[in-house]
Amino acid sequence: MRALCATRCKTFFLAHYLMDSSTPKSRAAFLGKVRVKLERF
Repeated sequence: MRALCATRCKTFFLAHYLMDSSTPKSRAAFLGKVRVKLERF
């Protein structure tokens, strides 16, 4: 995706590591963070 964007476009990176050992609670918390970040973006 980054290669398709303008050189100086605003970017960010969100990651939820260790998905194989994550809990439903940690995944829900991460998705909440993603939702907030994308709403502000």
